[in-house]
Amino acid sequence: MKSCRFVSSFSIIVLTLLSARVSPQPLPAPVKFLSTVPYDSGDIGDPLGVDKRCGTQTTLSSSGSPSLITDDVTFTAQAIANDVCRRGEQITCDDGGVAFYDGTTLIGNIALKNCLAVFDTASLTVGRHLITARFNPPSGWHRSYARVSQIVEKQHTSTTLTSSPNPSLHAQEVVFTATVLSPLGVASGKVRFSVAGNPITIVPVDSDGIATLAKKNLPVGTNAITAEYLGDPDNGPSTSAPLNQVVNPD
Repeated sequence: MKSCRFVSSFSIIVLTLLSARVSPQPLPAPVKFLSTVPYDSGDIGDPLGVDKRCGTQTTLSSSGSPSLITDDVTFTAQAIANDVCRRGEQITCDDGGVAFYDGTTLIGNIALKNCLAVFDTASLTVGRHLITARFNPPSGWHRSYARVSQIVEKQHTSTTLTSSPNPSLHAQEVVFTATVLSPLGVASGKVRFSVAGNPITIVPVDSDGIATLAKKNLPVGTNAITAEYLGDPDNGPSTSAPLNQVVNPD
């Protein structure tokens, strides 16, 4: 009589698992970046449980704030990412691009090179600007952004003042000429004339940047006359050096 041997199904499963050999998967080669700033997904509204290994981080700097209107301002964005995403994907320092915004207005798109995107502009208006750099990486990586506040001020001006004749007589008419100079060209606006610190009148600036005042019956003696340019939307105010107008009796 032949004997029979029974092997339970549990033993078969155990033996099968023990005999199986799983080949390890090679890890992707690391990607080197110019910075080791901590990584973050950077996206507002990312779902819970986002794998930070797929995140990126962007930093942004300005060449200088405040700046003057028409000055060339350089914004430099650095975009970095983790070495390896959870899906085994990689990006290099030349993948993706950075979009630059002034508030909500797109002002430039720059391709990433060596982890950097550099944007130059001389078109910012007077005031405060919130500049945003948004890194748009390849598919599968989270976008990130950074912001800086850029203050743009009015252009510096200078005002000079001359008079004729000087000295003059009490009843003699004296012509005062204020000239406003600006790197932007001809300034607009108005000039306020003062005698000994007391305003006497305000005169519009003409198309040549000149304001002229004809005045007589000035007090006898030496009068300190000043011309104060009040500015316009792009040009800042400036005041002339005091001009000593000598007035003699008739």
